[in-house]
Amino acid sequence: MERRHLASFLDLSGGQRSAAGIAESLASGNAGLYAGVISAEGRLKVAFCFEQPMGKSFQRVASLRTEIPDCVAIRVVGQAQVIPTSSNERKALFPLSAGECLRSGMSVSVKDGFAGSLGVLVNYQSKNTEMRGFTVASHVAKPYPYTKDNSIHVPGRPDYAPSKSTDIGSVHEIRYLSPYKRRDDPENILNDADIALIRVDNEDLLPEHNFVPDPADTGKDIVLKGVLDFRGLVERNGTDLTIVGRTSGCATGQLDVIGMARYSFTLPDKDKYLYSEIYTLNRDGASISRPGDSGAPVYSSDGLLAGFVVAGNSTNTFFQPAYLLLGAINAELVV
Repeated sequence: MERRHLASFLDLSGGQRSAAGIAESLASGNAGLYAGVISAEGRLKVAFCFEQPMGKSFQRVASLRTEIPDCVAIRVVGQAQVIPTSSNERKALFPLSAGECLRSGMSVSVKDGFAGSLGVLVNYQSKNTEMRGFTVASHVAKPYPYTKDNSIHVPGRPDYAPSKSTDIGSVHEIRYLSPYKRRDDPENILNDADIALIRVDNEDLLPEHNFVPDPADTGKDIVLKGVLDFRGLVERNGTDLTIVGRTSGCATGQLDVIGMARYSFTLPDKDKYLYSEIYTLNRDGASISRPGDSGAPVYSSDGLLAGFVVAGNSTNTFFQPAYLLLGAINAELVV
């Protein structure tokens, strides 16, 4: 999968070129420092993203921001990890009733796993046959400890005990994740797509379209009608995007940092995983997601899919772009 350099986001003024080079150089040699792009004051700036606001690198970047304020921004994004879900306190969850279809944001897990959020309805090929299924986060479809049972359940555990009544299908395709060890070459173990594809056994459970809550009136639905590409995401930087997840329900935040080339997450196996192509959402400096929202779709108010939630912390929701993840499993959004 293609990995973008910061320069591809920018119009490359002299200051931007200098800042982008420094950002990528510092980020490649410093744990806890990541480089991305933000939209601020009507232009794109290089964003130096720190887990903690301290150290020589932070001081150097603070000086650089003073020198070229039109080209440099600083973000403190904190550390992030994926926490196994506890029972969903929003409401009691039960197996699908007769005539009820699957939809984005429903609780989902493998039999012995932990609940995440159902993604979107997609088209895919299986043995030269056009099929439809749903997406889910890879770390939800193949959790730690690894299990041989790849049956998929809605609602997921622990929201409801797995049984025949909750079994909707199985994992059809998955992008496996690789943990990072200090001796490893980071370029070879970057996780560029936290996504898996669910094969649904009963086609009656599949909706006709991708229905998601309307951000302007969550009691109504809109239909997802397309996927934002790279340029579309750049143009939406600084605007509102919405998630619909198992725990948070429908929540809206602002697209802040885009295109971090790498970011470190701690998954439930306690190992660290380096992800690429990370984007952040927040609302007034606070995350809009909670444990259990992994895999939730991120979309615009005009019905364009932006990405899928992969992790979060108290200040940010992190997602990877949909156009890359769907491409990684050779699937297309149903529109």
